[in-house]
Order: sequence, then structure tokens, then C-alpha cells
Amino acid sequence: MASSHISNEIPVDLQSGIDAVKWPEDSKKPSNPSNVHLSINTKGFYLICRDQNTNEIECFDIALVHDVRTGSQNLLPRGAEQCRKVNIGTLGDPLLSKWLTINYGDTFVPSPNLRTIHFSCKSRKIAEEWTKQLFYYGHNQRLRNLSSLECLEKFHSKIINSLIDFDTQTISVRKLIHFLCDSSRDNNKENKIRQALEYLKLPYGIDATIDKNQFTFDIFFRFYMRLMDRPETDDLFKLIDKDHQGYLSLEDMKEFIKKQNDAPNDRSGRNNYEQQAEDFIKKYMRHEDSSKEIDNLQGMYYESFLKYLLSFDNLIIDPTKLNLFMDMNKPLAHYFISSSHNTYLAGSQWTGRASIDMYRYVLLTGCRCIELDVVDGESKNDEPEIKHIYTPVKPVRFIDVIVAIREYAFKVTPYPLILSIENHCGPKAQAKMAQYFVDIFGAQLLTEPLKSHPCDGHYPLPSPNDLKYKILIKNKKLHQHSSSKINNQNTPIIHKVITPSNSDPSTDTSTASSSSTRSSNDSLRLNPRNGILLEDENLSDEERIMNELDPTNEPIPEAKATKAMSDLVHYTVPVRFATFVRAQELNRSYEMSSFSEDKGQNAIRDYANDFLIYNRRQLSRIYPRGTRFDSSNYNPYIFWPIGCQMVALNYQTLDIPMQLNLGLFSFNDACGYIEKPSVLCDPRQLFDPRIRKNIENVVSCEVHIKVLSGQFFCQSREPTYVDIHMYGMYGDTSKRHERRILVKQWNGFQAIYGNTNLNSNALTTKFSNIILPEMASLRFAVSADDGTFIGQCFIPVAYLRPGYHHIPLRNKINILTCTSSLFIFIEKKIYVNDKDQEFVNRLVNPLQSQSHNLNIEDNDQDIISLNRVAQSHNSIINKLEENIRQTNPSMLFDKTNWYQIHAIAGSAFHDRNRFCRIRSVNDIKPEEVLERNRMIESKLQQISIEYQKDLDQSKQALIHLYTKKFQKQQCSEYELITKYYNDFETKIQNDFELQLSKIRDNLKNEKSLVEDSAKSQMKQEANQIKQTETNKNRISLLTDRSLQMNAQIVRSTIDTLEKMSEQVKEILQINLRISLHQLEERKRMEIEKCLEKYSSQFNDLENRLQRLIHNDEYNIPQNNSSLLYDTRMTSASLSNVYPYSPSENLTTSQLQRRQTTD
Repeated sequence: MASSHISNEIPVDLQSGIDAVKWPEDSKKPSNPSNVHLSINTKGFYLICRDQNTNEIECFDIALVHDVRTGSQNLLPRGAEQCRKVNIGTLGDPLLSKWLTINYGDTFVPSPNLRTIHFSCKSRKIAEEWTKQLFYYGHNQRLRNLSSLECLEKFHSKIINSLIDFDTQTISVRKLIHFLCDSSRDNNKENKIRQALEYLKLPYGIDATIDKNQFTFDIFFRFYMRLMDRPETDDLFKLIDKDHQGYLSLEDMKEFIKKQNDAPNDRSGRNNYEQQAEDFIKKYMRHEDSSKEIDNLQGMYYESFLKYLLSFDNLIIDPTKLNLFMDMNKPLAHYFISSSHNTYLAGSQWTGRASIDMYRYVLLTGCRCIELDVVDGESKNDEPEIKHIYTPVKPVRFIDVIVAIREYAFKVTPYPLILSIENHCGPKAQAKMAQYFVDIFGAQLLTEPLKSHPCDGHYPLPSPNDLKYKILIKNKKLHQHSSSKINNQNTPIIHKVITPSNSDPSTDTSTASSSSTRSSNDSLRLNPRNGILLEDENLSDEERIMNELDPTNEPIPEAKATKAMSDLVHYTVPVRFATFVRAQELNRSYEMSSFSEDKGQNAIRDYANDFLIYNRRQLSRIYPRGTRFDSSNYNPYIFWPIGCQMVALNYQTLDIPMQLNLGLFSFNDACGYIEKPSVLCDPRQLFDPRIRKNIENVVSCEVHIKVLSGQFFCQSREPTYVDIHMYGMYGDTSKRHERRILVKQWNGFQAIYGNTNLNSNALTTKFSNIILPEMASLRFAVSADDGTFIGQCFIPVAYLRPGYHHIPLRNKINILTCTSSLFIFIEKKIYVNDKDQEFVNRLVNPLQSQSHNLNIEDNDQDIISLNRVAQSHNSIINKLEENIRQTNPSMLFDKTNWYQIHAIAGSAFHDRNRFCRIRSVNDIKPEEVLERNRMIESKLQQISIEYQKDLDQSKQALIHLYTKKFQKQQCSEYELITKYYNDFETKIQNDFELQLSKIRDNLKNEKSLVEDSAKSQMKQEANQIKQTETNKNRISLLTDRSLQMNAQIVRSTIDTLEKMSEQVKEILQINLRISLHQLEERKRMEIEKCLEKYSSQFNDLENRLQRLIHNDEYNIPQNNSSLLYDTRMTSASLSNVYPYSPSENLTTSQLQRRQTTD
């Protein structure tokens, strides 16, 4: 894994390049591969592909290279193996071993925008070396986090390499204009480009050409300055150059760097600002500067200053945050984990397609939790498949996905990968799944808990470092005493006796197979409080879709886990979620539950503090609601502030939520794990995350932002809007934390958004009282007037650096565009409310505050407080006398009554607030409410425990009565069903006998008809013989012959009829057997349905009793006060997570009216 601070270092042989054959990308066109030359430019920005026949050049942005494959990982395109032209170089190497495939584009979702580019190299060694290096360069985090100055270098490199004429080594002005105008005609932009070229004394005619050596980066940078104008940076330069020398002195730069670091009063010298200023001047000052009678260590001219503003040294974020800087030794529950939902899907939930490549691309983003929906294969070999159940999505082979996961699990990050299995397989397919996991993953698979972290109560989860290069399976897990029971699959189908759910599973007298007792087995789950059978509390996402479409639908639940699969599950054991109280009692960090986005929001609304505590201890997974058919995503910032670790999103949809997800996980070396803020993990921190209230030991901040300008190359649309959104704790995400800034000027390359007066606070965007800066983030998005996306950038507030900075914009997959940026000013302050501002000022500037206090003039207030003793005593007396005279004209004042004057003047009663203020409902502190609710909860739990034994005994008695009732009803219904079908069977048998009788009668009648017909025929033939013959001997002979012939015909006909009769009897017999079998099957199904019905009733009974007996767990106030805030809500949006502002002052009557209304 590349360091975030190491740029690509390209070996000479890769810069020189290789000859290769490029296969045509359009598979519909006839195969016509071309000979090309491949090379990588000096700084590793582009893969340069030059056609050796036409000398046309295409530059592939290496940052957009998602994957590079060769050898067995590859698939040859159709026709490649038969094409002799592609088999170049070493003929002994198989073509596949020399084949190089690049997946490239501004998306990682399989689509027309994701290109697959094939090259054939001369040898296996070359293909392997280029595969390795291109993948490494493409996923180098330093390349993906360039500064704006480096983006300009990259853009210049593209101009030089893609527009150059290979033969003349020149750049056409026409091509340059066409390129910078994004292939559109714009006369104003064309004129501006040509004027800039003319200013730089370069050829500027439309048909002119520019020599490559003339168009160096320094010349290009001046060209950029001319196109953009940059009046705002020019004004900033003049503002810093206080002595108007035309350059920034060492002292000027030192003071500017101080302000950039938000330390204008820092006199300690610890940060060595002077040394920094000297180093920057050396680094960025042009050689021409030294010729202007100025020591090159004394100052910096405007061009060098602008380069500094654009440079990595002035990055808007702390560059150390790009590297692996977080502590990776904490429990897994203390991290946000990049997670995917329905990973295999490319497209919508219903009409999309399953793709093995989606697993590859999602893993290459650093995602650490992927989902596999596994079903029994359609073939008869028990091969499991991955498919979106209940949809027409075609499946992909399970084993192919597992092989892909093995190859890509740790290509970009070494930290643990979690496979979330939705298991719909039977026992045979599950056996194959388990075997594939063990055989294919090998040592990567976690097959048993770590000795240092047993799966036992009170032990925390292991850390990411503990589980490096390990794959964890999340699948249903059996209790050790239940495995033999549930894995017994050879039991015949007879009957099922209902057993109370708190009995030992070993006493179950079920003899039903897994297919017929799937729902019945649910009645054997022991009380969830006892936790005997650990089971996922959620149906699959597909089943939820069916439920939401048809509430009466009864989907097939996930299959029961087999022992082989169960033995592979450690630290990610999915369990049925009961209550947060129950989870805290069990204290099992290795158990986790999944919540749909709707259920998760309900939990935040009703039990926010409990949810937060739950996520400190164990993992939770959030997934999209089933009705998101278009694969859209919910806002992950709904669940991150509450501490949910696995917030699973649809990676195939690059909407704003997905952009936020990719933005957050691009930090910490894009390893897939982001450490949660300490207050979300510290059990000593007690706060309600829904309330906009400062958190103990956390300093709130405020951020002021002024968007000054935007720079846009190759942009045909005017960048009309800049939207700034604040994401963070629920109190930080109201509508007032969304700002839209409109463009003021647009010259075709630069947009002016802010006030040109840098000292003015006009058009400044202010985000005040950010209560948890570590959890807050900003998203800048630029769009055209019709909403067309231009670029965006995601920045955590905690990583922001104050001062003047450029923001390089990114595309939807968080890769730099290198053509667009914003120039902004940021000010970060500690948030202080107006009440405490004066006190803070005295602490920050005590000398200034003291001087200010000495010059305070007398305050002409009517009421004099004891706190004003520092003012003139005589002035107080005079004012008091005047006041008394006005209110009591009859009172005479005499100097002898001085004690009276002094007593009245010094009376504490003048401070009315001291005596007149009484506490009101507005003084109730949320902390006190939380403490009160905890006391209530504790007391209610004690009462619950006192009565628990009696309740359990009553429950057992009631269950026993209902068991007898259900058994009697079941037996009665069974007998009636059996009698009905026995009667129907008798009718079938009677029908069969009747049909046999009809067959016999019909045969008898037809035989008689044949014999009668034969006799009639013989009589006619005898008469005919007598009429035609006169010889008696001849007549006798012919008559005998006629008799014999007719006798044979009669026998033959009767034999045929008897055979036909037997065939009809056989068919009748078969129909009888089919009818009896169908009847028996129908009878069996009705009996099974009967059994399932009573099992379900018994389950419902037990669940109702469970809720009734333990109802206190649901009704205890969960750190929300009915006096202060009403948290019962219908909307799940973030803006409605807390309906009333905590600062809202409500009278008692108003509160009562609200409660009555609710």
C-alpha cells in the first residue's frame, strides 16, 4: 500500500515504454487490432498509447485505472485466440499469460462509461510487470490527492502528450483551442486563448503551431494566469505586501503563514514560522526574481506566491490525514466500516444484473463489508448461486464470486473483510459453501476466535490490527446444543407435537423434514432472553420487499444454518434484536444485529442514547429499505453520528450519499476503517445525540467560509452554483446548514463568487456551534444552472486548515477532475455564545481587556448594583439623591443623614435579579432529566425482577393450558381432515370399480357385435356362393373356406378388443394411482398447514406473553423528557429527528397543550 506522501516514481524503462497490440474496444466491429506503443509519463499521471500506424495518441488517466489483470485472472475477448496478429513476441508463452486488461473510466459500475481495454504484450514477464506497476500507480493515494498546482502539472502533461504532433513535435493552436473549449464553439473563449498566447509571445494564429519545448510548465502556468485573470489573488498579494514593494518580504510571508495557521498572537516561536517562510520562498521563487535586485532569500513575487497558494504545502486539509494516522488497535466497534448492500448488483434491484466484477470493483474502493445472497442452484448438483431472490436477476456462480473475493480481498487494504451472508440454501448447498470458504480462502479465513479475544461475555471485540488479512463470515450461528438436532435431515414426514418454547430442544418430538417444518421449527426457539438459538432478526432484503408490496405475503425465511457454516462464524454473529436493555444485560460484543433504515431511524428517534451505548459495545448494520427499487441510497450521516459501524449502501448508484461515503473513507489511507470520535466510544460520556447541546469536554467550533472564485478548464457550462452542505450531529444538520452561492462573473475560465474586497465579511457563509467537530463534514458541490453536475469535494471539519486555500474538485467516484477548483477563505474558531464572549476576550487578550476596562465611562443606570463599587462613590450618591427627590419630593436631604443615604445606596435590594428570580421549567437541565430517567429505569427494573418469578410461573401455567388447547384443536382438526380425505378416497375407489364394470360390459357387447356381424357376413357369402356356383363340391369347398376365414377374423378382432380393454384398464389403474397420490399429497399438505398454523399461534402467544411480561423494557423513558422535548415523530428525516429546538422556551401551559395534542 502506497504512502499518502510518496508520489509515483516511474522507472526509466516504463517511461521508454513497450510495443504492444491493442484489441478494439467495440466488440461489434470486425476484429482489427492495432500496433501501439505504451509508455508512462515522468510523474506517473498518464498511460500514453500511441498508434504506430497513424501516430494518434490517447492518454489514459492512471487515477481512473480501477483494475489491471493478466494471466488466469483474465478472459480473452471473443476472437482474440484465433487472431494471429495479437500473438506477438515469445511464442512459447500462452496468449493469456501475455494479455493485459485494464478497467478504466470515471465510474466503477459496469456500464458503457467503464471501458475494458485489452493489450497483448511480447512476453509473460512484461505483462506481469506492467500489470503490477499500473495497478500500484493507479491506487497510489498520493496520486488521488494532488494539490491544485499538481493538477495543473497533470493537465499540462495531458496537453503535451495528447495534442502533440508526433512527427513535428508541435502543438496545433486549433487543437489547443478545441481542447480547452471542451469541443464547443465559443468565440469569447477562443479570443481569450489567442490573446493569452500572444501575450506570452507564442504563435497564436488559428493555423499556427507551438513548439513543444516552448510550452514548458512555467510558460503554461503564465498562460493559466492570463486565462483566469485571478484578481482576488492579486488583491491578496497586495494586502500582504504592506510596504508596496512589489514582492513579499520574509516578514510578510512569516505573518501570512501565521494567519494561515490561525495563530496571529503566537510569540512562542515553537512553530518556527520564519524558517517555513524562508523555505517556501526558496522553493517557489522563480529564477527571474533574483535578477530584480533582490536577494532570493528575501522575498517572493506574485507568480511564486500564486504557486504556493495552489501547492501541496497549502493544502486545504491536513495532509497527514491522508496517510494511515488513526489508532488501529481499538475494538472493531469503535470504527466506521465501509459497507456494501447487495454487492453483486449492477443497476436497479429488479432489472439490474448480477456481476462478479462488482465484487472486484467494490473491494478496490476499500470496502470492508460485502453482501452475498446465496440460493440453491437451479441445476441438480447442489451448487450454490448468488442471486437477488424473488427477482428476474440472473444468478452468478457462488464459487466464482469466492475466487474473486480471495484475489481482491486485500489488494488495497490489509484490514479485516466481513462477508455478510444471506443464506437461502439447503443443507447440501451449505456444506459446499462451507467447504469452498475453507478450501479457497485458506489461512485468510478466520476459523476460530483469537485466544486473546474469546467469543464470551464481557470481552471486547478484537481490533483491526488483530484481524489483519482475515476474512470474517457473518451468517446464522447455531447454539452448540442445537446443532445435532437441526442438522438431522433424514427424518420422515409424519407429525409434529407442539412443545413449549422454553423446553429443552433435545425433547422435541418433531419428525418433520427441513422443508416441511421450517416455520414449525421457529416455535422451538427458546426465549430470546435466554439466547439459546442465535438467529438473525431480519428477513432478507428481498423478503422485506415482498412484505412491503403485499403485507399478507408469507415469504420463505432464511435457511437454518448447518454446523459446517455455523462453525465459521466468529465476532459477527447475527442475532434477533429484542431491546437495547436486553443487549446491555447480555453484554455480548460478538453479537450484532441489522436494522433497515426505517427501523434504524425509529431507534434513533425513540432510544438514541441506548443505541449509542449499544454501538460502543457491538456492531450494528444498517441497510436500505426494500422499496428502493432504483438502488438509491439513504443519507449515511443519519446513522454515523449514533455510532452505527456498517452503514451499507448501494455502491452501483453514485448519488450524494454514495459520494459522502467515498469521501469519508478516502482518509486514513483509504483502508476501509475510520475511527469514530472518542465521545461516541467512551462509556463515561453521557449525552443525547439528538439534542443540540454542547458535549462535556468537547470544544464546539464555528466555521466561516467565503467562496471567492472558481477555476475551470474544458468547461462548456457556466458553473452557476456552489452548494455548501454541513453534515454531522443531528443538531448540526438543519436547513440552516445548507448554503447556495450564485456566480457573479464568468469569463469562460474563471467564476467570481465572492466579494472582491477581501476585508469585507459580505457573502460569508457561517456555520456556528458545531457541537462535535470530529463528526462534522462539509461538502462543496458545483453545478450548472440546470443542475448539471460539475464537481464536488468532501472535507471533514476536523481536518480543515484555516486561511486561503484551493479546493481541487472531484468526480462522483471521488477522483480528482484536475480541471476544476475553488478558491476559498476559511476561518475556524472556538464557538462562544454571546453571553460568554466578553469573558473569553479577557482570557485571550488580558492586557487589552484591562486597558479597555480603565476607559469605561460611567454607566447612567437607574439601579445601582453592588458590583459597580469600582465607580465614583460621589457620583453614586448624587444620582441616588436625585432619584429619591424625584420619587419622594417631601423628603429633605441633610448631610447629617449621610448614613441613610449610604444605607440606601449600598442596599443589595438594588440587584433585583438576586432576589426576584425563581426557577422555572426552563431551568430543568437535560442532564438532570437523563439522571432522573436512569433512576426511573433502575427502579422499574427492580420491580420487574421482583415479580419476574411469579410472572414466569404464570406464564408457564398459561402456556401449559394453551398447549393442551392447541393439541386438542390440532388433533380434532387432524381427525376431521383425515376423515374427509378417507371418504374422498372411497369415492375414488368406487369410481374405479364402476369404470372397470363399464369396461367389462363394453367388451362383452363389442364381442357379441363382432360375432353377430360375422354370422351375417357368412350368411351373405353362402347365398352369394350358391348363386354363382352350380357344382356342389365347389359350393361345399367355398363355404368351408368362408367359415374358416370369418372364424379367424372373429378371433383376431376379439383378441384386439381384449388387448384394447386391458390397455384401458392399465391406464385406469395409473389414473387411480395418480388420483390417490394427489389426494394423499393434498391431505399431507393440509395436515402440515394445520400443524404450522398451531405452531404459529403458539409462537404468537409466546411473543405476546413476552411483550406483556417484559413490557417495562419498552415503556421506560429512554433519556427523553416529556417536560422538555417531545420525541414522538412520524417523519424519519434528519430535520425531524428532534422536533423542538432545545433553546425554545416553553411555558407550562404550552407544554401541557402539546402533550394533550400528542
